[in-house]
Amino acid sequence: MTSPGDNNASNQQVLRFDGEKEDLYPGWQKWADGRLWKLEQQGMDPKLLGNELMQMIVPNSVAWQVVQDLPNEIIRSEEGVTKIWELLNERFPVKTEEDKTSEELDKLM
Repeated sequence: MTSPGDNNASNQQVLRFDGEKEDLYPGWQKWADGRLWKLEQQGMDPKLLGNELMQMIVPNSVAWQVVQDLPNEIIRSEEGVTKIWELLNERFPVKTEEDKTSEELDKLM
């Protein structure tokens, strides 16, 4: 995850997800969702939120590869954010404690 600097629109730091460390996804997702909600509350057109979310993903990264083929017509629609989250959630599922324990046991064997 990177933080390239200030966002011109709100002058706040933007966290960008690259997918290299999958365990950072749940925290980034919560942060990004909160940022999108705030932008919507401030009056941003819901059709623009998909573009905002895309800008929070590092270009040419593992995470970018998940969403790069999504057509602009979908990204720039009211369901754009939902479609992006669906793709990311499928690729970066939240792991339960049982999943993590199982992975650790697999490493030992």
